[in-house]
Amino acid sequence: MEGQKLWRLGGACAMVAGFLYLAVIPTSALPLVITGESPTALYEAAPFYTLIDRIPLPFLLGGLGFGLAAILALALVPALGALVESSSPAMVRWMSAIAYLGLAVGAVSAIHGVDLSVRIASTYASGEPAIRATIVALYPPTALTFDTWGLLQFGGVGLWILVICLLARRHALLPSGPAYLGIGVGVLYWSQVVGELLKSDALSGIGSGLGVIAAGVWYLWIGWILWRRVAGPVNA
Repeated sequence: MEGQKLWRLGGACAMVAGFLYLAVIPTSALPLVITGESPTALYEAAPFYTLIDRIPLPFLLGGLGFGLAAILALALVPALGALVESSSPAMVRWMSAIAYLGLAVGAVSAIHGVDLSVRIASTYASGEPAIRATIVALYPPTALTFDTWGLLQFGGVGLWILVICLLARRHALLPSGPAYLGIGVGVLYWSQVVGELLKSDALSGIGSGLGVIAAGVWYLWIGWILWRRVAGPVNA
């Protein structure tokens, strides 16, 4: 009975989280559509802050959406733990602890980061040349947060998804589709971490872009499976 309650709650929250993850990228890209700016404006300090100062709302909504998605995803951790714990109890509990930490950091970083970006953009727009030069030198805003490389919010969460999906697939506790997709999400998330460490915009962009899209699909899929599991077993 307790497991069913976890699956129902975790499944519902995961599906909403998945929808929010998928909505984050197009929402954040709206200023580009409105202004006709090139996507490169998101990766260069001056046009980035100018764009945010002109149209801050989509950035705020994107950051809040990502933060809320991470908070909702917290409910998925015990639900998947209850599903696969019998396969390797110690490993599942350890990975669950890492997931809680990573998702919590992701939520705080997303909300704090977008608020920080909007504040910096306002200062940049009205600042003297010396102030602007300092802001450009500190770009991107994530450099001012406590998870600069994404080691917790991407690396930790990616490791949790990867290990849980490997265990679930090995013991036929999940269908092969979402299990293999989860493994892919874990790899993509870690490409973001490696990209930040190596200062490779291409690699980190793949992880934070394609990785988030893949994660959104995975959350929707895994949430639906857990929700249906309450009514009966799901074919693996």
